[in-house]
Amino acid sequence: MPDWKLNIVALSILSCFLIGEVDADDVSQQWCQITDYNELCMNTIRVDPRDFLKTSPEGLCRIIVDRAILVSSANMANISELLRRSTGRSHQALSVCNDEYDVALNYLRRVDLSVINYRRYLDVVVVIAFSTQNVADCEDQFKQVVPPIPSPITNENRQLEDIINTVLEIINFKVCG
Repeated sequence: MPDWKLNIVALSILSCFLIGEVDADDVSQQWCQITDYNELCMNTIRVDPRDFLKTSPEGLCRIIVDRAILVSSANMANISELLRRSTGRSHQALSVCNDEYDVALNYLRRVDLSVINYRRYLDVVVVIAFSTQNVADCEDQFKQVVPPIPSPITNENRQLEDIINTVLEIINFKVCG
């Protein structure tokens, strides 16, 4: 085969790759814009080193769910430390929080994002929503003890709820949008 034909074939193959190339920042920005937590979403995705996940909604959700798992684990460690130093009503509420976070973490670890393009995406939404409910139940424990006491982990609970809600928004927009 003459050299010019090889060059044409090589250029054709290269152009296929270049035309099909997806800008991860554009994809991230497009999907994060639809969430109520745009800045949180962008920051979470920006710091993740897995560029190959940043080109699809499923990949973005994987990054955000992994961040939720990391935050949940850190919150559980904090709760364990607070439990060691607490007594009475605070100890009681933190003990329930510890159990709720354990359940939430198990839900998050079970998330299978590969099904969000199919009818079973609802399974993913339910599992993720349950983890949000566990975090809310943790926060409520401090209001339910008599007399109610302030939660020492309100900010941590809100942060995790925001992260989880971001995933839910992306999934809902991907499927229903």
